Amino acid sequence: MSEQLRNDEIRKQFLEKREKMGANKRKKASAEICETLYNLFHAHSFYSGCVYLAYRSIRGEADIWSFCEDMMYHAVDFYFPVVQGDSLEFYRVEPDTTFVEGAFGCLEPTDRSNPLKKDASVVVLVPGIAFSKTGARLGYGRGYYDRFLSSLPNITDKVGICYESQLCSEIVPSETDVLMNAVVTEDRLYNTKG
Repeated sequence: MSEQLRNDEIRKQFLEKREKMGANKRKKASAEICETLYNLFHAHSFYSGCVYLAYRSIRGEADIWSFCEDMMYHAVDFYFPVVQGDSLEFYRVEPDTTFVEGAFGCLEPTDRSNPLKKDASVVVLVPGIAFSKTGARLGYGRGYYDRFLSSLPNITDKVGICYESQLCSEIVPSETDVLMNAVVTEDRLYNTKG
């Protein structure tokens, strides 16, 4: 079986697993993930001065909006993605920023007046369908995050966000895949050194 076909099978399997969790279980797990993110932020002084790149959850992804919103109220800058052609662009948001459905059903900020500066020091919170404990990520298969992360010069940390049931030992990263430095689930933080 080719790598692409294997990845497609894993995607299908893990999307079904995520759906079967049910909304209440996903909500509880998301709250626990947010708690781990709070602890991670407060434990690492080298995050000071960084901006965060995050996402709005779709299709049952772990919802980290409460963490983002709370940190914004504490003067931390957050940027969210907009799909533009074959690339992602990130824009700063405020707690009251409105989001609209964009490409592939992704929720994108309507205010695009403050784009991310390419030389900013960033902590990236990355969604995915499945992650390995070694930092490999399986997204939706279009390579947006891999291309974007490869273009950033000052990444302080790359943190994959998923439910514990989305951990998969069978993900084999390709040459163009960008590994995560850590993966956060509702159960724990995995340091991957990606």
